[in-house]
Amino acid sequence: MNLKLKRKFDKLEKGRLELFSKLERIDTNLLMKKPTEVKWSIIQILFHLFKSEQLSIISIKHTITKNKNIKNSNILSHFRGLVLMLALSTNFKFKAPQNVAVIPDNGSLNDLQIKWDKVRKNLLEIIETTDEKILKSDIFSHPLAGKMNLNATMNFMHSHFNHHKKQIIRYLSD
Repeated sequence: MNLKLKRKFDKLEKGRLELFSKLERIDTNLLMKKPTEVKWSIIQILFHLFKSEQLSIISIKHTITKNKNIKNSNILSHFRGLVLMLALSTNFKFKAPQNVAVIPDNGSLNDLQIKWDKVRKNLLEIIETTDEKILKSDIFSHPLAGKMNLNATMNFMHSHFNHHKKQIIRYLSD
């Protein structure tokens, strides 16, 4: 198992669990309240994060399973991942790709946590069972940044989570 990826996973999971712990104490109506008509509610932001990770894991598993045309990561892959991380560290607003922009109007925090637990277990399984050479290859294709390895993908997930966590914290402080 790749210990660097496992540590990144643990950090990502710790952040998610801490956020859910804080949100469990918040009234459901507040979690579903949209700040404006065009902005997502907290529950919608969480669903977007979950859906993004879910589709990323599905894509990675598909790439690993077909195991054809997997190319080794190169400096360009690393650069694209770095640019994506830097972009997400800003307060700049990005238009979500269509497949993760379709968000239900409401939902249950508990149901979402259960679904997200399964996605995270799938991610951990990939980290624990996939050959090191494949993990270092371009096994994920981000809609904007392009192909990247699992390390860069984990960096993206972490940056994406933190980007939206800041948004959630702002909503709660308003």
